[in-house]
Amino acid sequence: MLEIWKSHELKVVGTNDDKLLFDAAEHGTLEVENIDLVKTYEVGETESIFLYNGPDGKVHGCMGSPFVGIGEFGYLTCVANTKYGSFLDWGIEKDLFCPFKEQKVDLKVDEDYIVYVYLDEDTNRAVASTKYEKYIDESQRPQVDENQKVHALVTRRTSLGYNLIVENKYLGILYANEVFTELHSGDEVDVIVKKVRDDNKLDLRMFRNDHEDIDNFEDKIVAYLKKHKGEMKICDNSSPELIYKTFGISKKNFKKALGALYRKRLVEIGENVVKLVI
Repeated sequence: MLEIWKSHELKVVGTNDDKLLFDAAEHGTLEVENIDLVKTYEVGETESIFLYNGPDGKVHGCMGSPFVGIGEFGYLTCVANTKYGSFLDWGIEKDLFCPFKEQKVDLKVDEDYIVYVYLDEDTNRAVASTKYEKYIDESQRPQVDENQKVHALVTRRTSLGYNLIVENKYLGILYANEVFTELHSGDEVDVIVKKVRDDNKLDLRMFRNDHEDIDNFEDKIVAYLKKHKGEMKICDNSSPELIYKTFGISKKNFKKALGALYRKRLVEIGENVVKLVI
């Protein structure tokens, strides 16, 4: 069975001018606009087609996959306002509707917003909400472990650091002293669970700071040196910003990894220079 509001690999069964006909199994034959102006499709070829319910109540299809799936949080751009609500760029030819009742503030064209995408029970159509916090169940105990790597969406900066939505389910906080680069609303990052709090929020950090991480950081430094003729001017007294921009790690972890390489006699550390000796 082919689920609606999902992308599926469908087979081309015919053409009609600039449109393609796809076999959508129980949904019949779908006519889909060919947005690929270069490729010519032959009968029997397959393409990823996103299925959705149209305003006519029928199943329709379009090429590609949306930026954000049903039941997920994302960062989308407002492209139009109407008397009924706003439309957001969903990454496919069909824009995503955000009704006024689901807008925390009036949306402005060309501005970006954190949203939650859900299926409206009355219309059976996908809609967006910028009141995303109400779709997170804070009574639910996070099913993650301390020191586990998780994927998260940055929602906003606060006086403490950054608020994030973790794994499309939980609220997390990344404290300012755990961040070594500038983050922005809509950024997606992999972070480490530092603590599962009693209020069911997650304290997060950028790295584990264990031997596994340090080993990986050593590999990054060696790879960089090999790529730059065995020498670099990034060293202990370099700025945290430069170190993070180059290696994606904190200055503290950089110094640990560099020290480990020195003890293994894999690098020589001079004044404002590091040299590879292997």
